Amino acid sequence: MAVYIALLRGINVGGHNKIQMAKLRETLQAAGLEAVRTYIQSGNIAFAAAASEEQVRELVARAIASDFGLQLEVVLRTAAELEALIAANPYADRELGERESVQVCFLNAAPEEALTGGVTDYESEVVDYRIVGRDIYQLYHQGLRDAKLPPALNKLWKRATMRNWRTVLKLRELAEQTAREAGECTTNATRTGPSV
Repeated sequence: MAVYIALLRGINVGGHNKIQMAKLRETLQAAGLEAVRTYIQSGNIAFAAAASEEQVRELVARAIASDFGLQLEVVLRTAAELEALIAANPYADRELGERESVQVCFLNAAPEEALTGGVTDYESEVVDYRIVGRDIYQLYHQGLRDAKLPPALNKLWKRATMRNWRTVLKLRELAEQTAREAGECTTNATRTGPSV
């Protein structure tokens, strides 16, 4: 059984695509996922499942469509992938200025060269970014709200869901809690044995 992090794109923003996290946890548990946890209202979910990534993504999307009537992009990472992402942060050693922040765009597939123009590392006075597989690390120098992004990043944004670095670190905590709970459930089930 693997621990997954699911990131939903575009929920609870400006009154659109409203989903209550308590109801979402119930929905996903009813769909067969274990040790389901959520963090804040932007669609950050940790859970354990025995299925493949593709199967889990389809299950989550289908359950949300059924219970909430929403067709959402579901971006998935395993706990191990999230840990690798954190370890590979290219801006980890940088002391951030007052208006600077690190953000990560998560994609379900690595971006095509046609979108990126073959550029995986970019630096400017506004934003630096580095594309690593399915993830885009971004360092905003002058705040996020008014940042004018390069065209390649604007195109990729339409497919991605973004989280700030604080949320990324909280997701690791969430994954660790889920792993402990899922392990306890498995241990208890083994001790108890199958029900007859």
